[in-house]
Amino acid sequence: MQIVPIFGSRSGPEDGEGLWAVKYELDRKHAFYELFDRLEDPEWMLDFCTQHLEDIQEKFKCRISAPDAAFKLMEEGQMLKAKIVAMARADPAGKGLQQIFQPLNNSESNLLELQLSKGSFKGPSNKYESKIRVYAVRFSERTYAVTGGAIKLTRLMKDRPHTELEYRKMLRVRDWLKDEGLFLPEDLKDVR
Repeated sequence: MQIVPIFGSRSGPEDGEGLWAVKYELDRKHAFYELFDRLEDPEWMLDFCTQHLEDIQEKFKCRISAPDAAFKLMEEGQMLKAKIVAMARADPAGKGLQQIFQPLNNSESNLLELQLSKGSFKGPSNKYESKIRVYAVRFSERTYAVTGGAIKLTRLMKDRPHTELEYRKMLRVRDWLKDEGLFLPEDLKDVR
Protein backbone atom coordinates (compact mmCIF):
# COMPACT_ATOMS: atom_id res chain seq x y z
CA MET A 1 0.00 0.00 0.00
CA GLN A 2 1.20 3.52 -0.84
CA ILE A 3 -0.12 7.00 -0.29
CA VAL A 4 0.43 9.51 -3.10
CA PRO A 5 -0.27 13.26 -3.43
CA ILE A 6 -3.03 14.47 -5.74
CA PHE A 7 -3.56 18.17 -5.01
CA GLY A 8 -2.03 20.52 -2.49
CA SER A 9 1.14 21.97 -1.13
CA ARG A 10 4.35 20.00 -1.68
CA SER A 11 6.70 22.40 0.07
CA GLY A 12 6.64 25.29 2.45
CA PRO A 13 5.03 25.73 5.85
CA GLU A 14 1.96 23.61 4.99
CA ASP A 15 4.01 20.71 3.62
CA GLY A 16 1.90 17.59 3.36
CA GLU A 17 -1.45 19.36 3.25
CA GLY A 18 -3.98 18.68 0.51
CA LEU A 19 -5.66 15.71 -1.08
CA TRP A 20 -3.84 12.38 -1.15
CA ALA A 21 -4.92 8.95 -2.36
CA VAL A 22 -4.12 5.38 -1.47
CA LYS A 23 -2.63 3.10 -4.11
CA TYR A 24 -3.37 -0.51 -3.22
CA GLU A 25 -0.88 -3.29 -3.92
CA LEU A 26 -2.51 -4.75 -7.05
CA ASP A 27 -3.95 -1.54 -8.53
CA ARG A 28 -2.24 0.33 -11.34
CA LYS A 29 -3.89 3.62 -10.34
CA HIS A 30 -4.57 5.26 -7.00
CA ALA A 31 -8.03 5.20 -5.41
CA PHE A 32 -9.12 8.65 -6.66
CA TYR A 33 -8.49 7.75 -10.31
CA GLU A 34 -9.92 4.25 -9.89
CA LEU A 35 -13.18 5.64 -8.51
CA PHE A 36 -13.72 8.31 -11.15
CA ASP A 37 -12.63 6.00 -13.99
CA ARG A 38 -15.44 3.62 -12.95
CA LEU A 39 -17.97 6.43 -12.59
CA GLU A 40 -17.13 7.72 -16.09
CA ASP A 41 -17.41 4.27 -17.71
CA PRO A 42 -20.91 3.95 -19.27
CA GLU A 43 -20.70 0.17 -19.52
CA TRP A 44 -19.70 -0.23 -15.84
CA MET A 45 -22.36 2.26 -14.74
CA LEU A 46 -25.16 0.60 -16.74
CA ASP A 47 -24.18 -2.81 -15.36
CA PHE A 48 -24.18 -1.42 -11.79
CA CYS A 49 -27.58 0.25 -12.27
CA THR A 50 -29.06 -2.92 -13.78
CA GLN A 51 -27.80 -5.02 -10.86
CA HIS A 52 -29.03 -2.52 -8.22
CA LEU A 53 -32.14 -1.18 -9.95
CA GLU A 54 -34.49 -1.79 -7.01
CA ASP A 55 -32.21 0.16 -4.62
CA ILE A 56 -31.73 2.88 -7.23
CA GLN A 57 -35.48 3.34 -7.74
CA GLU A 58 -35.95 3.57 -3.99
CA LYS A 59 -33.14 6.13 -3.68
CA PHE A 60 -34.38 8.19 -6.66
CA LYS A 61 -37.95 7.84 -5.32
CA CYS A 62 -39.29 6.93 -8.78
CA ARG A 63 -39.37 4.09 -11.32
CA ILE A 64 -36.29 5.28 -13.21
CA SER A 65 -34.78 2.98 -15.86
CA ALA A 66 -31.26 1.60 -15.51
CA PRO A 67 -29.96 3.67 -18.50
CA ASP A 68 -31.50 6.90 -17.14
CA ALA A 69 -30.13 6.22 -13.67
CA ALA A 70 -26.68 5.49 -15.14
CA PHE A 71 -26.76 8.83 -16.97
CA LYS A 72 -27.81 10.75 -13.85
CA LEU A 73 -25.19 9.04 -11.68
CA MET A 74 -22.49 9.73 -14.26
CA GLU A 75 -23.51 13.40 -14.23
CA GLU A 76 -23.30 13.48 -10.42
CA GLY A 77 -19.85 11.87 -10.55
CA GLN A 78 -18.66 14.48 -13.05
CA MET A 79 -19.97 17.29 -10.85
CA LEU A 80 -18.31 15.86 -7.73
CA LYS A 81 -14.97 15.41 -9.49
CA ALA A 82 -15.18 18.92 -10.97
CA LYS A 83 -15.95 20.37 -7.53
CA ILE A 84 -12.99 18.60 -5.93
CA VAL A 85 -10.63 19.68 -8.74
CA ALA A 86 -11.92 23.28 -8.71
CA MET A 87 -11.48 23.57 -4.95
CA ALA A 88 -8.01 22.11 -5.21
CA ARG A 89 -7.03 24.56 -7.97
CA ALA A 90 -8.52 27.55 -6.18
CA ASP A 91 -7.04 26.51 -2.87
CA PRO A 92 -3.96 24.35 -3.37
CA ALA A 93 -3.30 24.13 0.36
CA GLY A 94 -6.51 22.12 0.77
CA LYS A 95 -8.44 24.59 2.94
CA GLY A 96 -11.69 23.91 1.10
CA LEU A 97 -11.58 20.14 1.46
CA GLN A 98 -13.55 20.30 4.67
CA GLN A 99 -16.47 21.71 2.67
CA ILE A 100 -16.58 18.43 0.73
CA PHE A 101 -15.56 15.89 3.38
CA GLN A 102 -17.53 15.29 6.56
CA PRO A 103 -17.09 12.70 9.34
CA LEU A 104 -18.38 9.31 8.18
CA ASN A 105 -20.36 8.94 11.40
CA ASN A 106 -23.11 11.57 11.28
CA SER A 107 -23.18 11.78 15.09
CA GLU A 108 -19.53 12.87 15.28
CA SER A 109 -19.24 16.63 15.54
CA ASN A 110 -15.59 16.84 16.58
CA LEU A 111 -12.89 16.51 13.95
CA LEU A 112 -10.52 13.74 14.97
CA GLU A 113 -7.09 12.48 13.94
CA LEU A 114 -7.29 9.80 11.21
CA GLN A 115 -11.07 10.17 11.14
CA LEU A 116 -13.08 8.15 8.63
CA SER A 117 -14.70 10.66 6.25
CA LYS A 118 -17.09 10.88 3.32
CA GLY A 119 -17.27 13.40 0.54
CA SER A 120 -20.28 14.01 -1.65
CA PHE A 121 -21.78 16.48 -4.10
CA LYS A 122 -24.06 19.05 -2.56
CA GLY A 123 -26.53 20.15 -5.23
CA PRO A 124 -27.86 23.66 -5.68
CA SER A 125 -30.90 22.81 -3.60
CA ASN A 126 -31.15 20.95 -0.33
CA LYS A 127 -33.69 18.63 -1.97
CA TYR A 128 -31.00 16.78 -3.93
CA GLU A 129 -29.69 13.74 -2.08
CA SER A 130 -26.29 12.74 -3.40
CA LYS A 131 -25.70 9.10 -4.15
CA ILE A 132 -21.97 9.05 -4.82
CA ARG A 133 -19.46 9.06 -1.99
CA VAL A 134 -15.71 9.56 -1.97
CA TYR A 135 -14.29 7.92 1.15
CA ALA A 136 -11.16 9.18 2.87
CA VAL A 137 -9.18 9.23 6.08
CA ARG A 138 -8.81 12.71 7.56
CA PHE A 139 -5.42 13.92 8.81
CA SER A 140 -6.53 17.51 9.42
CA GLU A 141 -9.14 19.95 8.12
CA ARG A 142 -6.79 20.53 5.17
CA THR A 143 -5.57 16.99 4.51
CA TYR A 144 -7.45 13.88 3.42
CA ALA A 145 -6.33 10.55 1.93
CA VAL A 146 -8.88 9.05 -0.48
CA THR A 147 -9.40 5.33 0.13
CA GLY A 148 -12.09 4.73 -2.52
CA GLY A 149 -15.71 5.49 -3.14
CA ALA A 150 -19.07 4.04 -4.02
CA ILE A 151 -22.61 4.67 -5.12
CA LYS A 152 -24.39 4.61 -1.77
CA LEU A 153 -28.04 3.66 -2.08
CA THR A 154 -28.84 2.46 1.44
CA ARG A 155 -28.76 4.18 4.81
CA LEU A 156 -25.91 2.11 6.23
CA MET A 157 -22.74 0.98 4.49
CA LYS A 158 -23.11 -2.51 5.94
CA ASP A 159 -26.42 -2.94 4.09
CA ARG A 160 -24.74 -3.72 0.74
CA PRO A 161 -21.52 -5.61 -0.08
CA HIS A 162 -20.03 -2.87 -2.29
CA THR A 163 -20.33 -0.19 0.43
CA GLU A 164 -19.31 -2.56 3.22
CA LEU A 165 -16.13 -3.27 1.22
CA GLU A 166 -15.39 0.48 1.11
CA TYR A 167 -15.89 0.71 4.87
CA ARG A 168 -13.43 -2.14 5.44
CA LYS A 169 -10.93 -0.42 3.12
CA MET A 170 -11.13 2.78 5.20
CA LEU A 171 -10.48 0.81 8.39
CA ARG A 172 -7.56 -1.03 6.77
CA VAL A 173 -6.01 2.23 5.55
CA ARG A 174 -6.46 3.90 8.94
CA ASP A 175 -4.76 0.94 10.66
CA TRP A 176 -1.93 0.99 8.08
CA LEU A 177 -1.41 4.73 8.61
CA LYS A 178 -1.17 4.16 12.37
CA ASP A 179 1.29 1.29 11.88
CA GLU A 180 3.42 3.50 9.61
CA GLY A 181 3.34 6.37 12.14
CA LEU A 182 1.51 8.70 9.72
CA PHE A 183 -0.82 10.85 11.82
CA LEU A 184 -0.26 14.46 10.70
CA PRO A 185 0.02 16.19 7.31
CA GLU A 186 3.72 16.84 7.88
CA ASP A 187 4.25 13.08 8.29
CA LEU A 188 3.33 12.69 4.61
CA LYS A 189 6.17 14.80 3.22
CA ASP A 190 8.60 11.87 3.29
CA VAL A 191 6.33 9.12 1.93
CA ARG A 192 6.88 9.83 -1.78
